[in-house]
Amino acid sequence: MAVYGTAAKPVLLRVDESGGPKAGTPAAAKAADKARLYVVHLAEGAPTVDVTTPSTRAKTGFANVMKGLTYGKSRTKTAAPGAMTLQVRVGDKVVKEQADVKTEAGKRYTVFAVGNAAATGAQGLDLIVKPSAVK
Repeated sequence: MAVYGTAAKPVLLRVDESGGPKAGTPAAAKAADKARLYVVHLAEGAPTVDVTTPSTRAKTGFANVMKGLTYGKSRTKTAAPGAMTLQVRVGDKVVKEQADVKTEAGKRYTVFAVGNAAATGAQGLDLIVKPSAVK
């Protein structure tokens, strides 16, 4: 569960971390060597964002993890395990970057984009990465 919005108008969001292929299927076996990321956009005032990782192979200099994530919504995606840098982009601009996000194969992680996109410092945009409660 997550609470977002304002003190005057809070919103309760149920984050479903159970997505992914059904256990015992070929898709589940293939996904076992990947980490699963659940990204939740709770950054007040931030427009639709893209979540990316830096890439030397891509012409743009980054690879998309998740495109078009809107405020109050979440999505899931598999990723190669290991250490990665996650970026939150608004258009071509990186508004938050978090290095050394570590994931393990077969595990699930929830990434919360929180804070205020219009603010800086402690009140600005931040990423919180937590291991999922779902196994």
